[in-house]
Amino acid sequence: MDWTMLANAKDTGERLRTLAYLLRLRYAVDPQVAAARLAGEAASHASCRLVLSELRAELASPSFGLGLGTLLDDVQMRAYFAQMMRAVDRQACRQ
Repeated sequence: MDWTMLANAKDTGERLRTLAYLLRLRYAVDPQVAAARLAGEAASHASCRLVLSELRAELASPSFGLGLGTLLDDVQMRAYFAQMMRAVDRQACRQ
C-alpha cells in the first residue's frame, strides 16, 4: 500500500478518495484482497489504522456520497468499502 500518498492527504475525504484510487484503480483488487492487505498492515501502520477508523465513521454516517467525483461511482465504492470492512472485521476476529 502506498502509505505516503495516504499520509500526505490533507483530510478524511482526500484519504478516502486516495484509498479508493489505490485499491480499485492502481492495484485493482477485490474487497477481500484489500481487506487482507489492510488487516495485515493495521498493526504496524498508524496511517492504516487512521484510514480504517475514518472509513468506519463514513460508512456509519447517513451520507451516501464519498465525493469521488468522476474517479469512481460513489454508490459502488461505498458497497466495495462496506464489503471490505466486513472482511477486515472477520480477519480481526480470527487473530
